[in-house]
Amino acid sequence: MSVKTKATPEDKIKLVEQYMSGEISQHEISRITGLMVASIQDWICKYKAEGSVVFLSTSKNRKYTPELKGKVVKEYLSGNGSLLTLCEKYKIRSKTQILRWIKMYNRHEECTRLLIEEDIET
Repeated sequence: MSVKTKATPEDKIKLVEQYMSGEISQHEISRITGLMVASIQDWICKYKAEGSVVFLSTSKNRKYTPELKGKVVKEYLSGNGSLLTLCEKYKIRSKTQILRWIKMYNRHEECTRLLIEEDIET
């Protein structure tokens, strides 16, 4: 695989499995693929959460319940997990998704804010 080449699902699986077995580092994968280490970390997180199927899946967008959104935002804001660990724990495919929920919470949008506030009061 050459630098700056889009990684196929099979490439991602192979590289992540090599990383998980200790054969290669995140920085080496970054150098091979031409991607930033943060992207490699996202691959690893997704793989840990769902296995190799995550790269092969062509499923449509997932829907998350307001309760789950509230729980994830609350855990993040209270310091009980990083974006990556919460993605892995709750099988959320993107850190960006959690960041959107946090922005919505901070702007007092949707019911995410209400769920978190109700949980804090009880």
